[in-house]
Amino acid sequence: MKRLFYLLILTISLLGCHQKSLFPEKRALTGKSLNLRDSLNQTTRIFAWNNKLYVKDFDGTHFILVYDLLQKKFSRWITKGEAPHEALSVQSLGIHNNQLYIFDTGNQNIKMYNADNGDFISGNGRIKPYATLFARPINDSLSVGCPYSDSIRVIMFDNTGKTLIKNYEYPFESSFSASYAHMFAMMNDIVVHPAEHKFAMATQYASALQIFEWNEKDIRLLIEKDMEAPEYDMKDNSFQANNRTKWGYLSSSGDEQFIYLLYSGAVQSQVKNPCVGNHIHVFDWDGNAIAELEVPEMLSAISVCNQKLYGIQSDDSFGYEIMEYDLKTLNLK
Repeated sequence: MKRLFYLLILTISLLGCHQKSLFPEKRALTGKSLNLRDSLNQTTRIFAWNNKLYVKDFDGTHFILVYDLLQKKFSRWITKGEAPHEALSVQSLGIHNNQLYIFDTGNQNIKMYNADNGDFISGNGRIKPYATLFARPINDSLSVGCPYSDSIRVIMFDNTGKTLIKNYEYPFESSFSASYAHMFAMMNDIVVHPAEHKFAMATQYASALQIFEWNEKDIRLLIEKDMEAPEYDMKDNSFQANNRTKWGYLSSSGDEQFIYLLYSGAVQSQVKNPCVGNHIHVFDWDGNAIAELEVPEMLSAISVCNQKLYGIQSDDSFGYEIMEYDLKTLNLK
C-alpha cells in the first residue's frame, strides 16, 4: 500500500511537471530597432511581406503606413472616408496575389489595393448577415472571418460578402456559454497557411489555439489546444472580466512551418496595460508546441516574413517603435 501511495504521488508530480513544460524549449531572442518612432502615430497592427511593412498607423488622415525595408522609404495609404477607395476603420491586414487586403470594420467589407503602389482595386459587398471582427483572404474569391456572434465561431464568405459556410466550434465548448464565447473567441486576427488549406485562430483571454482545414464546401476543426482556461464571472448570461482575468494571445502570425502567437499573461486588473507582452509561443501546424521565445521589449503586435519577426514595441515613455528579430538564429525544428 505504501509503495502504491508513493507511485501515486510520483505520477501526480510528473503530471504537474508535464503541465509546466508545455514548450520543450525556452529561447531568448534579441533584435534591433528600425528607428521609426518619429514616423509612428497610433500603431496597432503590422503585416510583413516582400521586404515591406504594412502598418496600421492612423495619423488622422491615413490608415496604413508602408515602410520599404530596402529603400528605407515611407508611404501613407488609404484615407479615412466613405468613398469606395477609402475606409472608416481598418482592422485586419493581409496580402494575396500581390494585393493588399484590408478589412474595414466600419463598412464591414474587405477592400483590395495594389500591394506595390497602393492603387485601389476593388471592395467587396458588405459582409452579411454577421457583424465581423476580423477577416482574411484565403483565395481569389473567398475569405474567412470571425463574426461577433453568440453561436458562430468562423464564417467563409465570397466577394459579394455573402456567407457561404458557418462553423460553430468554440474553445472549452463544454463549459463556456455561447454568449461568453463570442467575447472570448478570436480577438487577435487569423493566421492563414501560405500553401495549404489551413488557418488558425487564438484567444484573447487565457490561452487556446484552434487550427482549421477548409475547402469550398466546408470548414473543419482539426486541432484544439486549450492551454489555460480563463477566469471570469457571468452576469446576465454574458462574460464579465474579474480581478483574476488574464489576457492571452494579443497577436498572431505564421509561415509554412510555424504559428507565432504573442502572449501577455497579464491579469488585467493588476497592470496598466495588459495588451502587451514579451513572450511568443511557437506551434507547428499540427498543433505541437515548439518553443517559447522571450524578447526584451514589450510588444503589442507581431508579423513574420522571410525568417524575420517584426514587432510593434509599445512604451509609455516614447510611444511606438518597430523591432526586427532574426528567426534564423534560433534554428527551430
